Order: sequence, then C-alpha cells, then structure tokens
Amino acid sequence: MNKESPISRKQVSHELVSDDFFSSNKRRIKYRQRMLSILAWMGLAVPFIWLLIPFLWPKLAKLLHFQAKASEINELKSFSTFFLIAFAVILVGSIILTIHNNNRQAKVLAQSITHDEKLLEKREQILSEFYTERFGSKEMRENVKFYSVKEEQNLDDDTVKDLYRDRGASL
Repeated sequence: MNKESPISRKQVSHELVSDDFFSSNKRRIKYRQRMLSILAWMGLAVPFIWLLIPFLWPKLAKLLHFQAKASEINELKSFSTFFLIAFAVILVGSIILTIHNNNRQAKVLAQSITHDEKLLEKREQILSEFYTERFGSKEMRENVKFYSVKEEQNLDDDTVKDLYRDRGASL
C-alpha cells in the first residue's frame, strides 16, 4: 500500500474476495449452488451405481433387461476385494501413524525445547519497547476501554520482521 494516499473501505472491498453465498439475503444463490453440488455428486455416483446394479440387485437388473456377463461380475468382485484390502491397509496404516505421532508428540516433542529462550526474551523485549514507543505505556493500553489507532500508527506487513532484523533478533 502507498503511505501517501490512504485506501478507502470501498477500494478494499473491491480488492478482497467476497462470496454472495454467505450473505444473509441470497437464498436463490444458496439454493442454486446446493442443487449444483447435489447434481455433481450424483453425476459422480450414478455411473458406479449403474455398474453395480447386476452385482448388488440382480432382480432389478432383470427388470431393466440389464444383462451382465459372468466375466464382468468376476471383475467387479475382484475390484471390490482389491478396494476392501486397500481400504483396510490405509486404515490400519493411518491408525498406526496417528498413534506413533501422538506418542512422539507426548514423549519427545513436549519434553524438548523447540525454541531459543534467550532469543524469545529478546524479541519480547523488542516488541514491548516498540509498542510502548508507538502506542503508549502497557498499563494505559491494557486499562483503556477504547483506543483508536491513528493512521500513521498502523503497521506494515513486514514491520515486525524488519524490527527484529534491525535489532539482531531476526526470524
């Protein structure tokens, strides 16, 4: 953003992404998007259901004059066996990896220090000094009920990163 010309709320609303689905009075959009989602899921599921009719509902297949050859039914059985085995392997693997990760988190990571305490204290001190200089004393900031930040007090995206870098505590 350019510091010389402040940006208005109207300009910001044009730059940000908004979705009418989440607006309160947009029932037609919500209905249309939900119906399209349902149709899309049906478009995905119907071909699989159609192929499974002779296997799952043989009487319905005869009513529809839908003939399946024995080789097709054997292929469906082998595919279902393959997918059941794959599902079981993935499920067991996921459970084992989750248990391993939880144990590692509890025993290893929770007991080891993952940050530099001195550097963290230095960064806290730098931020505390910067906030006091920019926004006033800590007691005043914590006890005031309403505080309005002046435009020139706003922080740029990389202010804290630059502050750390300038004072020897870079990220």
